[in-house]
Amino acid sequence: MQQQAIEFEEVQFGPYRLIPSKRLLLLGQDRVGLGSRAFDILVLLLERRGEVVNRRDMIEHVWPDLIVDESNLRVQMSELRRALGTREGGSSFIRTVPGRGYLFVAPVHAVSSCEAPVLPTMSTLGRLPVRRPNLVGRDHALDALVRQTLAGRFVSIVGPGGIGKTTLAIELGHRLTDEFDNEVFYVDLCSVDAPDLVLPTIAAALGYTATPEDLLTGLTSFVGDRRLLLVIDCCEHVVEAVANAASVLFQKAQSLYLVATSREALRVEGETVYFADPLGLPAVNEDLTAAEALAADSVRLFMHCAMAGGYVGKLDDRHARAVAEICHALDGSPLAIELAGSRLNTYGFEGLLERSHSPALLGWAGRRHQPRHRSLEALLDWSFRLLSDVERRVLVRLSVFAEIFTMQSAQAVASDIVDNEWVVAHAIEQLIDKSLITIFPAIDMHLYGIPNIVRLYAEIKLAQRGERQELQRRHARVCAELSQKQNAARQRVLARAAMRCGYRVDELRAALEWCLSNLDDVKLDIDRTAHASRRLAYLDIQ
Repeated sequence: MQQQAIEFEEVQFGPYRLIPSKRLLLLGQDRVGLGSRAFDILVLLLERRGEVVNRRDMIEHVWPDLIVDESNLRVQMSELRRALGTREGGSSFIRTVPGRGYLFVAPVHAVSSCEAPVLPTMSTLGRLPVRRPNLVGRDHALDALVRQTLAGRFVSIVGPGGIGKTTLAIELGHRLTDEFDNEVFYVDLCSVDAPDLVLPTIAAALGYTATPEDLLTGLTSFVGDRRLLLVIDCCEHVVEAVANAASVLFQKAQSLYLVATSREALRVEGETVYFADPLGLPAVNEDLTAAEALAADSVRLFMHCAMAGGYVGKLDDRHARAVAEICHALDGSPLAIELAGSRLNTYGFEGLLERSHSPALLGWAGRRHQPRHRSLEALLDWSFRLLSDVERRVLVRLSVFAEIFTMQSAQAVASDIVDNEWVVAHAIEQLIDKSLITIFPAIDMHLYGIPNIVRLYAEIKLAQRGERQELQRRHARVCAELSQKQNAARQRVLARAAMRCGYRVDELRAALEWCLSNLDDVKLDIDRTAHASRRLAYLDIQ
């Protein structure tokens, strides 16, 4: 017979304190980073302590209304055990009972609400994580962020996943510690999976433990006129809730300073946006020297991570161009460059260059303790899940473009009877806001592009959708028609052809490769392909 769950305000076991209402697991005074699923498993095991909890009950509790394979449960249980470590004497807190389920075996002390001690103060629960050593290439960005934060009080650091937003925010907090007399507090929303948990998490980090009916009003009064800096990290998946809380706190707590990190702006009054740029890239040319390559921040980070991963030696002139091309292929993304550098011992420079242009790089293992950064694929899965269905379709379809495209080209390729041209245009706007499409301002127009890593991921999704053949056909037609128009107006555009058409060389080449591999498709106009071929030859000799 199943034992009835035992409810508690707080429970203590070993060196840990668990507070379910605050979704907090504390080790001493420090918050333990634990994913939401693993947290729910721990709560269930403690509620039914002394009882073997079968796997089916655990899956139904943690993934209600979903059909989930048991492998997901094993993954979350491994994360939970890794976070808890072992008890004194080396035994585990959780025992696996073969064929039945799991049992929490450590002694437990449950505490009622009247017995529960006060939560840690701001300086412990909400304190900044340790700053990253050997931060490469971010001094200019941090100087700008310091000025922007002190001048405007509310800054959102915006950029794609892996660009280093969290690193910038944490370093910024440390640099401003003296300015705020140590009143700098940090909130990590990564594991918060419901909007209604955002405000309690912020309140807990600030040390506010009361539970009034209007928590936001109470929290605003608690902060009062104290001069403090609040860093709210990883907002994109609960952006509406964060925007509401941040807007009220900023307007009503006049001495509160805010820094948020997100893949899109919060879009609230008072916010100023700082776009986190990729690391600086070297020029790619045949005569590139090691010294010239190492002048770029991306290459310095690559070599630093290579040596940390066991590579012995320095960058020499023979491999300078390969490293430059690797960093370009990785879009100057710090996380991607770190992962690539750590694999230099495995593949060497040329082998790594080859893999940096293939989907293989998406599976490179990253940081074990950060679920979103365990691989580039995990990072992009996080972003992809946050998109609407229309945004997903458009992003996936635009992956047929090898490099840069116009809005008109994108609409021609991605539109269909479901998504018309205006729907596609709006989706592109949203994808730009969410840091998945990049703008390239030209002389008299805007061009757009998908970062290489995102494109490789989207190409996989395109293949899974079964639309690749049709999208390649549309892409070939668009490129051929565009080439015809340029030939007809060549005299008028020669002054700017090098810049604008240079972007399209790879597009034309991709279209031609598709045409030549589909010679039995007689519906594709041969004369358009001929125009594209002549244009490609013309561009290659300029």
